[in-house]
Amino acid sequence: MGKFRKPLLRKGLAQGIIEPLEPIEEKTRQRRCVHPYLSTRLTPDCKPLMCQPSRHMEDLEMNQTQTITADIDAPLEAVISELANPMSHPSWATAFFEGEAEAVTDSEVRVTVPLMGGPCRMRIDADVDHGIIDIFLASGEAEYGEPLPVRVVRNGEGATVLWTLSRFPGMPESAFSAGCASMQEELSNLKAKMESTS
Repeated sequence: MGKFRKPLLRKGLAQGIIEPLEPIEEKTRQRRCVHPYLSTRLTPDCKPLMCQPSRHMEDLEMNQTQTITADIDAPLEAVISELANPMSHPSWATAFFEGEAEAVTDSEVRVTVPLMGGPCRMRIDADVDHGIIDIFLASGEAEYGEPLPVRVVRNGEGATVLWTLSRFPGMPESAFSAGCASMQEELSNLKAKMESTS
C-alpha cells in the first residue's frame, strides 16, 4: 500500500468510517476434506491434522450378513436362467417352499411359504447378462420389502452362486444360523438339479 493510502486508511479507522478486519483464526486457515467414510482436516500445506471416523459411520446401523455359495458344474447361462425363473424355485428350495408356484405374471408367482405364514407372492428382477438376481417376497398382499440379493459368476466352464442372507433386528443367532444352514442345503439341491441335466 502506498504512502498516501496509509494515512487515509488510519484516518478512516480512527473516525469509524472503516471497520477493522477481525483477526483470522487458525481454524479458518485449515481446509476441511470431507469423504463419505473419513473426515480429515488438512493444514494449509495439505498435511493431515487429524483423521477420525465420520459421524455417518458412527451412527450407521448394519445387519449381520452371510453369503452362502455353491459351485455348480453346469453352463453359466443355464444356472442364471434357472434362478431367474420364479416358477422353478420350489422344485429345489423344498425346505422353504411348500407345493408348486402359481404364475401371476412372467416375473411374479404365488407360492406357499410356511415360515412366512402360508400364501406369499414372489417376484424376481433379473439382469441375466450380468448374473444379477434380486428376489422379492411378500406375505399375502403386503408390499415387497428389500430383495434377497443373488449373484452368479462364471467359474471356469461352470458357475458359482452367491446368495446373501441378512440377520434382521430381533432375529436370534440360532435362527439365523439355522436359516444359513438350510439355504446351503437348498443350494446343494440346485447344484444336483443343474448338474444332472447339463
